[in-house]
Amino acid sequence: MNFILKYINQLFTPKFKPSEEDLSVLEHISKETVHNKDIEAQKEDEADSNLKFLLLIYNELKAERKKGLLNKYGSFEIDFTESSTYYELISEPYKRRISFLYFMVQLVKKEIKEAPHFDTLFISRFFNTILNTKLNLSEQNIVDFFLLSNSNEFPHFHIHTDILLEKIETYSNENEISKKLITLIRKKVFVNLYGSSYETTAYKKASKLLTNWKFRAYKIPFLLLPDYFGNKVNAILINSEQQKAMNLSKVLCLLSSPQKKVNYHKEITQLITLIGIKPFTNLTNDILKLASSFKPKIRVTAFWSSTEKKHIKTTSYIGMFEENLIIVSELLKTLKREALVHNISSDIIAKIAKRSYSLKDNIRLRKGTTTLGNLCLELLAYDLGSEGKEKLKELYNETTYKRVKKRINAVVKTLQKNGEKTFLK
Repeated sequence: MNFILKYINQLFTPKFKPSEEDLSVLEHISKETVHNKDIEAQKEDEADSNLKFLLLIYNELKAERKKGLLNKYGSFEIDFTESSTYYELISEPYKRRISFLYFMVQLVKKEIKEAPHFDTLFISRFFNTILNTKLNLSEQNIVDFFLLSNSNEFPHFHIHTDILLEKIETYSNENEISKKLITLIRKKVFVNLYGSSYETTAYKKASKLLTNWKFRAYKIPFLLLPDYFGNKVNAILINSEQQKAMNLSKVLCLLSSPQKKVNYHKEITQLITLIGIKPFTNLTNDILKLASSFKPKIRVTAFWSSTEKKHIKTTSYIGMFEENLIIVSELLKTLKREALVHNISSDIIAKIAKRSYSLKDNIRLRKGTTTLGNLCLELLAYDLGSEGKEKLKELYNETTYKRVKKRINAVVKTLQKNGEKTFLK
Protein backbone atom coordinates (compact mmCIF):
# COMPACT_ATOMS: atom_id res chain seq x y z
CA MET A 1 0.00 0.00 0.00
CA ASN A 2 2.85 2.42 0.87
CA PHE A 3 4.47 1.56 -2.43
CA ILE A 4 1.32 2.47 -4.37
CA LEU A 5 0.96 5.84 -2.55
CA LYS A 6 4.64 6.66 -3.24
CA TYR A 7 4.14 5.87 -6.96
CA ILE A 8 1.04 8.10 -7.21
CA ASN A 9 2.87 11.00 -5.46
CA GLN A 10 5.74 10.75 -7.97
CA LEU A 11 3.27 10.99 -10.88
CA PHE A 12 2.07 14.44 -9.66
CA THR A 13 5.50 15.80 -8.63
CA PRO A 14 6.98 18.36 -11.17
CA LYS A 15 9.79 16.94 -13.25
CA PHE A 16 11.77 20.30 -13.09
CA LYS A 17 13.16 22.73 -10.59
CA PRO A 18 13.05 26.54 -11.13
CA SER A 19 16.43 28.00 -12.07
CA GLU A 20 18.10 30.80 -10.09
CA GLU A 21 17.07 33.24 -12.86
CA ASP A 22 13.42 32.11 -12.58
CA LEU A 23 13.53 32.56 -8.83
CA SER A 24 15.02 36.07 -9.14
CA VAL A 25 12.27 37.07 -11.62
CA LEU A 26 9.58 35.72 -9.29
CA GLU A 27 11.17 37.57 -6.39
CA HIS A 28 11.28 40.84 -8.44
CA ILE A 29 7.60 40.47 -9.42
CA SER A 30 6.71 39.88 -5.79
CA LYS A 31 8.71 42.95 -4.66
CA GLU A 32 7.25 45.10 -7.48
CA THR A 33 3.73 44.12 -6.42
CA VAL A 34 4.51 45.08 -2.84
CA HIS A 35 6.17 48.33 -4.04
CA ASN A 36 3.12 49.27 -6.16
CA LYS A 37 0.85 48.58 -3.21
CA ASP A 38 3.10 50.79 -1.07
CA ILE A 39 2.87 53.63 -3.63
CA GLU A 40 -0.91 53.34 -3.79
CA ALA A 41 -1.10 53.32 -0.01
CA GLN A 42 1.21 56.33 0.11
CA LYS A 43 -1.01 58.18 -2.39
CA GLU A 44 -4.09 57.36 -0.36
CA ASP A 45 -2.39 58.57 2.84
CA GLU A 46 -1.32 61.79 1.11
CA ALA A 47 -4.82 62.37 -0.25
CA ASP A 48 -6.26 61.84 3.24
CA SER A 49 -3.72 64.23 4.70
CA ASN A 50 -4.49 66.87 2.05
CA LEU A 51 -8.20 66.49 2.61
CA LYS A 52 -7.77 66.96 6.36
CA PHE A 53 -5.75 70.12 5.74
CA LEU A 54 -8.42 71.49 3.43
CA LEU A 55 -11.28 70.66 5.78
CA LEU A 56 -9.50 72.26 8.73
CA ILE A 57 -8.79 75.44 6.76
CA TYR A 58 -12.35 75.55 5.42
CA ASN A 59 -13.90 75.10 8.87
CA GLU A 60 -11.57 77.65 10.48
CA LEU A 61 -12.52 80.24 7.86
CA LYS A 62 -16.20 79.41 8.22
CA ALA A 63 -16.00 79.82 12.00
CA GLU A 64 -14.07 83.08 11.62
CA ARG A 65 -16.61 84.52 9.21
CA LYS A 66 -19.62 83.27 11.17
CA LYS A 67 -21.69 83.68 8.03
CA GLY A 68 -22.45 80.12 7.15
CA LEU A 69 -20.88 78.23 4.25
CA LEU A 70 -18.15 79.99 2.33
CA ASN A 71 -19.51 78.90 -1.02
CA LYS A 72 -22.53 81.18 -0.54
CA TYR A 73 -20.31 84.25 -0.45
CA GLY A 74 -18.55 84.19 -3.79
CA SER A 75 -18.37 87.98 -4.07
CA PHE A 76 -15.91 88.62 -1.23
CA GLU A 77 -12.21 87.87 -1.23
CA ILE A 78 -11.47 84.96 1.08
CA ASP A 79 -8.69 85.82 3.52
CA PHE A 80 -6.77 82.59 4.09
CA THR A 81 -4.56 84.28 6.69
CA GLU A 82 -7.49 83.93 9.09
CA SER A 83 -6.67 80.20 9.26
CA SER A 84 -3.79 78.98 11.43
CA THR A 85 -3.72 75.69 9.48
CA TYR A 86 -3.04 77.70 6.30
CA TYR A 87 0.27 78.89 7.77
CA GLU A 88 1.13 75.29 8.61
CA LEU A 89 0.55 74.29 4.99
CA ILE A 90 2.57 77.09 3.37
CA SER A 91 5.50 76.36 5.69
CA GLU A 92 5.70 72.85 4.17
CA PRO A 93 8.49 72.13 1.59
CA TYR A 94 7.65 73.31 -1.95
CA LYS A 95 7.23 69.72 -3.26
CA ARG A 96 4.53 69.15 -0.65
CA ARG A 97 2.72 72.33 -1.73
CA ILE A 98 2.97 71.37 -5.41
CA SER A 99 1.46 67.99 -4.51
CA PHE A 100 -1.35 69.87 -2.75
CA LEU A 101 -2.01 71.87 -5.95
CA TYR A 102 -2.44 68.65 -7.92
CA PHE A 103 -4.73 67.35 -5.18
CA MET A 104 -6.98 70.41 -5.66
CA VAL A 105 -6.98 69.78 -9.41
CA GLN A 106 -8.23 66.25 -8.63
CA LEU A 107 -11.02 67.77 -6.53
CA VAL A 108 -12.08 70.05 -9.37
CA LYS A 109 -12.04 67.12 -11.79
CA LYS A 110 -13.99 65.11 -9.18
CA GLU A 111 -11.41 62.31 -9.32
CA ILE A 112 -11.56 61.95 -5.51
CA LYS A 113 -15.14 60.72 -5.23
CA GLU A 114 -15.23 60.20 -1.45
CA ALA A 115 -14.22 63.84 -0.82
CA PRO A 116 -16.94 66.25 0.35
CA HIS A 117 -18.09 68.85 -2.16
CA PHE A 118 -16.14 72.10 -2.10
CA ASP A 119 -17.27 75.16 -3.99
CA THR A 120 -15.09 75.59 -7.12
CA LEU A 121 -14.63 79.29 -6.36
CA PHE A 122 -13.17 78.43 -2.95
CA ILE A 123 -10.82 75.83 -4.48
CA SER A 124 -9.83 78.24 -7.26
CA ARG A 125 -8.89 81.03 -4.84
CA PHE A 126 -7.04 78.68 -2.55
CA PHE A 127 -5.17 77.18 -5.52
CA ASN A 128 -4.00 80.65 -6.63
CA THR A 129 -2.98 81.53 -3.06
CA ILE A 130 -0.73 78.46 -2.80
CA LEU A 131 0.54 78.93 -6.37
CA ASN A 132 1.59 82.47 -5.47
CA THR A 133 3.95 81.21 -2.75
CA LYS A 134 7.62 80.54 -3.55
CA LEU A 135 7.61 77.30 -5.56
CA ASN A 136 10.22 75.66 -7.80
CA LEU A 137 7.84 74.61 -10.55
CA SER A 138 9.05 72.44 -13.40
CA GLU A 139 8.06 73.26 -16.96
CA GLN A 140 5.67 70.29 -16.89
CA ASN A 141 3.96 71.73 -13.78
CA ILE A 142 3.54 75.07 -15.57
CA VAL A 143 2.20 73.40 -18.73
CA ASP A 144 -0.27 71.32 -16.67
CA PHE A 145 -1.64 74.40 -14.91
CA PHE A 146 -1.70 76.51 -18.07
CA LEU A 147 -3.78 73.85 -19.85
CA LEU A 148 -6.22 73.81 -16.95
CA SER A 149 -6.46 77.61 -16.73
CA ASN A 150 -9.63 79.03 -18.31
CA SER A 151 -10.58 75.57 -19.54
CA ASN A 152 -14.05 75.20 -21.04
CA GLU A 153 -14.34 71.91 -19.17
CA PHE A 154 -13.99 73.68 -15.79
CA PRO A 155 -15.26 77.23 -16.43
CA HIS A 156 -15.47 78.21 -12.74
CA PHE A 157 -11.93 77.12 -11.94
CA HIS A 158 -9.64 80.01 -12.86
CA ILE A 159 -5.85 80.01 -12.42
CA HIS A 160 -4.41 83.53 -12.55
CA THR A 161 -2.40 83.96 -15.75
CA ASP A 162 -0.30 86.68 -14.08
CA ILE A 163 0.95 84.21 -11.45
CA LEU A 164 1.72 81.54 -14.05
CA LEU A 165 3.71 84.05 -16.11
CA GLU A 166 5.67 85.06 -13.01
CA LYS A 167 6.51 81.39 -12.46
CA ILE A 168 7.67 81.10 -16.09
CA GLU A 169 9.84 84.19 -15.63
CA THR A 170 11.43 82.66 -12.51
CA TYR A 171 11.90 79.34 -14.33
CA SER A 172 13.48 81.07 -17.36
CA ASN A 173 16.17 82.67 -15.16
CA GLU A 174 17.75 79.24 -14.73
CA ASN A 175 16.33 77.16 -17.59
CA GLU A 176 15.68 77.29 -21.31
CA ILE A 177 11.98 77.67 -22.15
CA SER A 178 10.72 75.13 -24.67
CA LYS A 179 8.90 76.04 -27.89
CA LYS A 180 5.89 74.10 -26.57
CA LEU A 181 5.54 76.50 -23.64
CA ILE A 182 6.02 79.55 -25.88
CA THR A 183 3.23 78.28 -28.15
CA LEU A 184 1.02 77.79 -25.09
CA ILE A 185 1.68 81.38 -23.92
CA ARG A 186 0.73 82.71 -27.36
CA LYS A 187 -2.44 80.63 -27.37
CA LYS A 188 -3.55 81.49 -23.85
CA VAL A 189 -2.61 85.18 -23.73
CA PHE A 190 -2.62 86.60 -27.27
CA VAL A 191 -5.58 84.93 -28.98
CA ASN A 192 -8.79 86.99 -29.39
CA LEU A 193 -7.52 90.09 -27.64
CA TYR A 194 -9.50 93.30 -27.47
CA GLY A 195 -7.80 96.71 -27.43
CA SER A 196 -7.99 97.07 -23.65
CA SER A 197 -6.14 93.77 -23.19
CA TYR A 198 -2.92 95.42 -24.35
CA GLU A 199 -2.84 97.27 -21.03
CA THR A 200 -3.20 94.16 -18.86
CA THR A 201 -0.29 92.96 -16.75
CA ALA A 202 -0.59 89.48 -18.28
CA TYR A 203 -0.22 90.80 -21.83
CA LYS A 204 2.85 92.86 -20.92
CA LYS A 205 4.48 89.98 -19.03
CA ALA A 206 3.81 87.58 -21.89
CA SER A 207 5.16 90.10 -24.41
CA LYS A 208 8.36 90.47 -22.40
CA LEU A 209 8.81 86.69 -22.10
CA LEU A 210 8.31 86.15 -25.83
CA THR A 211 10.67 89.00 -26.74
CA ASN A 212 13.38 87.63 -24.44
CA TRP A 213 12.88 84.14 -25.90
CA LYS A 214 13.02 85.42 -29.49
CA PHE A 215 16.34 87.22 -28.95
CA ARG A 216 17.81 84.88 -26.34
CA ALA A 217 20.86 84.14 -28.52
CA TYR A 218 22.05 87.77 -28.16
CA LYS A 219 22.19 87.53 -24.34
CA ILE A 220 21.07 91.15 -23.89
CA PRO A 221 20.05 91.66 -20.23
CA PHE A 222 17.09 93.97 -20.88
CA LEU A 223 14.85 94.32 -23.92
CA LEU A 224 11.95 96.73 -24.35
CA LEU A 225 8.30 95.74 -24.63
CA PRO A 226 7.45 95.14 -28.30
CA ASP A 227 5.44 98.11 -29.57
CA TYR A 228 6.72 100.13 -32.57
CA PHE A 229 9.18 102.05 -30.38
CA GLY A 230 10.29 99.01 -28.38
CA ASN A 231 10.91 96.85 -31.46
CA LYS A 232 13.02 99.56 -33.10
CA VAL A 233 15.09 100.18 -29.96
CA ASN A 234 15.61 96.42 -29.54
CA ALA A 235 16.92 96.36 -33.12
CA ILE A 236 19.42 99.11 -32.19
CA LEU A 237 20.59 97.03 -29.21
CA ILE A 238 20.92 93.85 -31.26
CA ASN A 239 22.84 95.57 -34.05
CA SER A 240 25.20 97.51 -31.76
CA GLU A 241 28.64 96.31 -30.71
CA GLN A 242 28.16 93.73 -27.94
CA GLN A 243 29.64 95.64 -25.01
CA LYS A 244 27.92 98.92 -25.94
CA ALA A 245 24.62 97.04 -26.32
CA MET A 246 25.04 95.43 -22.89
CA ASN A 247 25.76 98.75 -21.16
CA LEU A 248 23.01 100.68 -22.98
CA SER A 249 20.59 97.88 -22.15
CA LYS A 250 21.50 98.27 -18.46
CA VAL A 251 20.90 102.03 -18.67
CA LEU A 252 17.44 101.50 -20.19
CA CYS A 253 16.64 98.89 -17.54
CA LEU A 254 17.51 101.33 -14.75
CA LEU A 255 15.32 103.99 -16.39
CA SER A 256 12.36 101.67 -17.02
CA SER A 257 11.26 101.03 -13.44
CA PRO A 258 8.97 103.51 -11.66
CA GLN A 259 10.73 102.45 -8.42
CA LYS A 260 14.29 103.63 -8.94
CA LYS A 261 17.25 102.10 -7.14
CA VAL A 262 19.19 104.15 -4.60
CA ASN A 263 22.17 105.84 -6.27
CA TYR A 264 20.97 104.78 -9.72
CA HIS A 265 22.15 108.16 -11.09
CA LYS A 266 25.73 107.26 -10.19
CA GLU A 267 25.39 103.84 -11.83
CA ILE A 268 24.00 105.40 -15.02
CA THR A 269 26.88 107.92 -15.16
CA GLN A 270 29.37 105.05 -14.89
CA LEU A 271 27.62 103.15 -17.70
CA ILE A 272 27.60 106.26 -19.95
CA THR A 273 31.36 106.59 -19.37
CA LEU A 274 31.83 102.95 -20.42
CA ILE A 275 29.75 103.47 -23.57
CA GLY A 276 31.46 106.79 -24.36
CA ILE A 277 29.86 110.25 -24.38
CA LYS A 278 29.64 110.60 -28.15
CA PRO A 279 28.35 107.04 -28.87
CA PHE A 280 25.82 107.43 -26.03
CA THR A 281 24.44 110.75 -27.33
CA ASN A 282 24.28 109.33 -30.87
CA LEU A 283 22.38 106.27 -29.65
CA THR A 284 19.97 108.31 -27.50
CA ASN A 285 19.37 110.72 -30.37
CA ASP A 286 18.33 107.73 -32.52
CA ILE A 287 16.14 106.36 -29.71
CA LEU A 288 14.33 109.67 -29.12
CA LYS A 289 13.86 110.11 -32.87
CA LEU A 290 11.97 106.78 -32.84
CA ALA A 291 9.76 108.10 -30.03
CA SER A 292 8.98 111.24 -32.07
CA SER A 293 7.95 109.08 -35.08
CA PHE A 294 6.04 106.48 -33.04
CA LYS A 295 3.34 104.54 -34.92
CA PRO A 296 0.47 103.25 -32.77
CA LYS A 297 -0.83 99.75 -33.39
CA ILE A 298 -4.11 99.80 -35.30
CA ARG A 299 -6.84 97.28 -34.54
CA VAL A 300 -9.87 97.06 -36.82
CA THR A 301 -12.92 95.19 -35.60
CA ALA A 302 -16.25 94.62 -37.34
CA PHE A 303 -19.68 93.93 -35.86
CA TRP A 304 -23.17 93.52 -37.24
CA SER A 305 -25.51 96.43 -36.55
CA SER A 306 -29.11 95.21 -36.27
CA THR A 307 -30.41 98.79 -36.54
CA GLU A 308 -28.42 99.73 -39.63
CA LYS A 309 -28.57 96.18 -41.07
CA LYS A 310 -24.90 96.13 -42.02
CA HIS A 311 -21.43 95.40 -40.72
CA ILE A 312 -19.77 98.38 -39.03
CA LYS A 313 -16.02 98.65 -38.71
CA THR A 314 -14.36 100.36 -35.76
CA THR A 315 -10.71 101.36 -35.55
CA SER A 316 -8.82 101.50 -32.27
CA TYR A 317 -5.28 102.73 -31.74
CA ILE A 318 -3.02 101.05 -29.21
CA GLY A 319 -0.39 103.46 -27.94
CA MET A 320 3.08 103.07 -26.48
CA PHE A 321 3.56 100.74 -23.52
CA GLU A 322 3.78 102.68 -20.26
CA GLU A 323 7.17 101.17 -19.47
CA ASN A 324 8.54 102.44 -22.80
CA LEU A 325 7.08 105.88 -22.19
CA ILE A 326 8.83 105.98 -18.80
CA ILE A 327 12.10 105.18 -20.60
CA VAL A 328 11.59 108.13 -23.00
CA SER A 329 10.85 110.53 -20.15
CA GLU A 330 13.70 109.31 -17.91
CA LEU A 331 16.14 109.35 -20.81
CA LEU A 332 15.42 113.05 -21.39
CA LYS A 333 15.90 113.75 -17.67
CA THR A 334 19.19 111.82 -17.71
CA LEU A 335 20.46 113.82 -20.69
CA LYS A 336 19.60 117.04 -18.87
CA ARG A 337 21.27 115.88 -15.65
CA GLU A 338 24.40 114.80 -17.53
CA ALA A 339 24.45 118.14 -19.44
CA LEU A 340 24.10 116.28 -22.75
CA VAL A 341 20.61 117.31 -23.84
CA HIS A 342 21.99 120.06 -26.11
CA ASN A 343 23.22 117.22 -28.37
CA ILE A 344 19.62 116.18 -29.07
CA SER A 345 17.79 117.80 -31.98
CA SER A 346 15.28 120.42 -30.79
CA ASP A 347 13.03 119.29 -33.64
CA ILE A 348 12.82 115.80 -32.10
CA ILE A 349 11.92 117.18 -28.66
CA ALA A 350 9.30 119.52 -30.20
CA LYS A 351 7.68 116.55 -32.02
CA ILE A 352 7.57 114.51 -28.77
CA ALA A 353 5.92 117.53 -27.06
CA LYS A 354 3.25 117.76 -29.79
CA ARG A 355 2.49 114.07 -29.58
CA SER A 356 2.35 114.23 -25.78
CA TYR A 357 -0.34 116.91 -25.80
CA SER A 358 -2.39 115.70 -28.78
CA LEU A 359 -5.85 114.25 -28.10
CA LYS A 360 -5.93 112.39 -31.44
CA ASP A 361 -5.52 108.64 -31.00
CA ASN A 362 -3.50 108.23 -34.18
CA ILE A 363 -1.00 110.93 -33.13
CA ARG A 364 -0.57 110.83 -29.34
CA LEU A 365 1.91 108.46 -27.80
CA ARG A 366 -0.65 107.19 -25.27
CA LYS A 367 -3.06 108.59 -22.69
CA GLY A 368 -1.70 110.62 -19.81
CA THR A 369 1.45 112.04 -21.38
CA THR A 370 1.04 115.68 -20.27
CA THR A 371 3.99 115.39 -17.84
CA LEU A 372 6.26 114.31 -20.70
CA GLY A 373 4.99 117.24 -22.78
CA ASN A 374 5.75 119.69 -19.94
CA LEU A 375 9.29 118.29 -19.66
CA CYS A 376 9.86 118.81 -23.39
CA LEU A 377 8.67 122.43 -23.17
CA GLU A 378 11.10 123.11 -20.33
CA LEU A 379 13.99 121.54 -22.26
CA LEU A 380 13.19 123.68 -25.31
CA ALA A 381 13.03 126.84 -23.21
CA TYR A 382 15.92 126.33 -20.77
CA ASP A 383 18.41 123.91 -22.35
CA LEU A 384 18.38 124.18 -26.15
CA GLY A 385 19.27 127.82 -26.68
CA SER A 386 17.78 130.03 -29.40
CA GLU A 387 16.85 127.02 -31.56
CA GLY A 388 14.81 125.54 -28.71
CA LYS A 389 13.04 128.85 -28.07
CA GLU A 390 12.20 129.15 -31.76
CA LYS A 391 10.59 125.68 -31.66
CA LEU A 392 8.67 126.71 -28.54
CA LYS A 393 7.38 129.79 -30.38
CA GLU A 394 6.26 127.59 -33.32
CA LEU A 395 4.44 125.28 -30.93
CA TYR A 396 2.65 128.23 -29.32
CA ASN A 397 1.50 129.59 -32.69
CA GLU A 398 0.47 126.18 -34.08
CA THR A 399 -1.43 124.68 -31.13
CA THR A 400 -5.17 125.11 -30.65
CA TYR A 401 -5.06 123.65 -27.14
CA LYS A 402 -5.50 126.35 -24.46
CA ARG A 403 -3.76 124.24 -21.82
CA VAL A 404 -0.61 124.03 -24.01
CA LYS A 405 -0.58 127.80 -24.59
CA LYS A 406 -1.04 128.31 -20.86
CA ARG A 407 1.87 126.00 -20.09
CA ILE A 408 4.17 127.73 -22.62
CA ASN A 409 3.22 131.13 -21.14
CA ALA A 410 4.21 129.83 -17.69
CA VAL A 411 7.60 128.72 -19.04
CA VAL A 412 8.13 132.10 -20.76
CA LYS A 413 7.32 133.99 -17.53
CA THR A 414 10.06 132.01 -15.76
CA LEU A 415 12.48 133.07 -18.50
CA GLN A 416 11.43 136.72 -18.09
CA LYS A 417 12.08 136.54 -14.36
CA ASN A 418 15.59 135.41 -15.22
CA GLY A 419 16.05 138.55 -17.35
CA GLU A 420 15.32 137.12 -20.81
CA LYS A 421 13.10 138.96 -23.29
CA THR A 422 9.83 137.39 -24.38
CA PHE A 423 9.88 135.71 -27.77
CA LEU A 424 6.11 135.20 -28.16
CA LYS A 425 3.91 137.34 -30.36
